[in-house]
Amino acid sequence: IQVGNKLTKLLQMNDKVTLMEGNALQLPFNKKNTNANTKNGDSGGDTENNHNDDIPDLFDMVWTEHVQMNIEHKVQFYSELSRVLRHDGYVLFHDVFLGSTTSSINGGIVGGGDHDSEGREEEDCPLHYPVPWAEDETLSYLSTEKEAKKALALAGLEVLEWIDTSEESIAFLERALKRIKPSNSPSQQQPSFGIHLLMGDNATLKLQNHLQNLQEQRTKVVMGVAIKSSTPNAKL
Repeated sequence: IQVGNKLTKLLQMNDKVTLMEGNALQLPFNKKNTNANTKNGDSGGDTENNHNDDIPDLFDMVWTEHVQMNIEHKVQFYSELSRVLRHDGYVLFHDVFLGSTTSSINGGIVGGGDHDSEGREEEDCPLHYPVPWAEDETLSYLSTEKEAKKALALAGLEVLEWIDTSEESIAFLERALKRIKPSNSPSQQQPSFGIHLLMGDNATLKLQNHLQNLQEQRTKVVMGVAIKSSTPNAKL
């Protein structure tokens, strides 16, 4: 956060951009309308102290970029996004979901034993790990498209657009991997800047596995838009 704020200031955008650390299951906004969604969440720190008085409590749009894959409680996550949106506000997302050759390993859209009607508990075709969002399956909470759409609906969010961009992601990953020089020696020094700063020393392997999962339809990438259309379902 500190580095990001410094970069924002260098770009003279500090009057337009505010970076904050918080808990996606307990967003520090619109506290007057906080409901029971947070009962299953861990605060992860005092989010009240992270609030900036210059930031509005309600927003016209919320954008998530590869976030929900690490969040087990999907309905709670989407309900928090809905809670801090104005009426007719939008949720934009770009996320990874389970593909046609896999099924949910977490027993439903909310996790923690709350099963959907299909009651899936094991993967038919496990993913190749590590991947960019998780070192192993204990950190990954992918849902099917059906489960994600159901979670959005329960949060009072109506899907307007749902676009499968898996082929575009495959092409992007193929280009990216061609640019990365293979490391044949464990002692080979990493460059000063690179994707490894975000993903660790095994970044190349994570990208390779991400690509293979997409090619084998174990996962898919989706971009979508949803609108806040009703009051979220309070019973989670």
